[in-house]
Amino acid sequence: MTRRRPWAAAAVAAACCGIAAAIAAPSSGDSDYRVDVVFDDSRGLIPGQLVQVAGARVGSIEDVSVTRSYKARVHMRVDRRFAPFRTDARCTIKPQGLIAENYVQCDPGSPDARELRGRGGRAPTVPVERTTQPVSLTDLFEVWNTPTRHRLTVLLSSLGMANAGRGQDVNAVLRRLNPSLALARRTAATLARQRDDLAATVDATGTIARELARRPGDLRRLLRHGARVTTETATHRAALAEGTRELPGLLRESTPALQKLDAVMEAGQPLLDQIGTAAPDVNRLTADIPRLARVARPTLRRLRPVLRRGAATARRTAPLSGLLRTYARTSLPSTRTAEKIFTTLEDRGFNANLLRFFYTSALASARYDGNGHLLPSYLGTSCTTYATSPRPECGAGSGVTSGGPSKDAGEPSRKRASVTPTPPAAEPAPDGPPDVPLLDYLLR
Repeated sequence: MTRRRPWAAAAVAAACCGIAAAIAAPSSGDSDYRVDVVFDDSRGLIPGQLVQVAGARVGSIEDVSVTRSYKARVHMRVDRRFAPFRTDARCTIKPQGLIAENYVQCDPGSPDARELRGRGGRAPTVPVERTTQPVSLTDLFEVWNTPTRHRLTVLLSSLGMANAGRGQDVNAVLRRLNPSLALARRTAATLARQRDDLAATVDATGTIARELARRPGDLRRLLRHGARVTTETATHRAALAEGTRELPGLLRESTPALQKLDAVMEAGQPLLDQIGTAAPDVNRLTADIPRLARVARPTLRRLRPVLRRGAATARRTAPLSGLLRTYARTSLPSTRTAEKIFTTLEDRGFNANLLRFFYTSALASARYDGNGHLLPSYLGTSCTTYATSPRPECGAGSGVTSGGPSKDAGEPSRKRASVTPTPPAAEPAPDGPPDVPLLDYLLR
């Protein structure tokens, strides 16, 4: 009996160690995963507060304790779907609002990293080197405590003494910083203008993440293809580097063309709208074309002899077409000259003056009686030429009573013709043609 006691004690000790290890390590049937995170300061974390991964609630805080190095150890229980945490895992403390409580935000790490394992019977622990914590309002208020205020005063005084007499150097530093500050301002303005696009991108990223979570097989295939693409890209890194160096020049050269393309797109938007409006009609026309082709096929067959005869006629008229083409080519200079002449005559009023000349000549050579004007040239006489003495045959009456209408105007013309005409007093004929030349009169 005495010899068996050491073996029994060893067996009891081994059983106790196994029970302790089973209690310390998460069991295979447990749906939660225990993990610890070490922070410099717990920032008011208490049991029951949230643990999030990528903004989603995945667990809660079980307890907060102090380590031997006076750090805060936060014991967390996380959904097993996010287990295990990796060696590159990161955690941070974030506030839920300006004056609300804090929570722990964690990134379990990349799948390629090693699994995070516990030591000394503890759960897997994210070290303090891979944790961060926010700056709270109380930290800002504590800046103005008496010791901190004095230290800040000494720091500013020392900075002033160090920069005394070196204003030019400070100005040079500020001038060097100016381009960077201008670029930073432009970047901030661009981000502000694209805030809605960035928000939409973040929302779309969440949608994509949910879709990928539901389709892990497609995600694995995507990663494998991405790895092959990355490997292939790495083999052409020299060409890619050369292309990257030449990219700014390409962008500078392509900017005017892109601006013109943008203007064309803006100008073509109404056309595209009209095309979209006309698209249903075009679709209906496309659907009607086969029926039209079937209906027009007999007509086209009947037109075949006509087309053949027309082709023969066109061949016979080819020489005439050649002559017309030659004539058109050779007469082009004369036609251009004639165009200039006719345009000049039209601008100078030649057409109107020519018509006025004919009208005035007819009016000047006409006789007037009770019936109206009479142009002697229509009667085949020579009364339109100049004469130095009156001619009986060129009298105004020509056998008809001159002057205005008489009381016998309603009687037959043969009765009025028996009245003796009274020739008007002869006016002295001009001695010669007018002083103004005819061409100058027409072109004035």
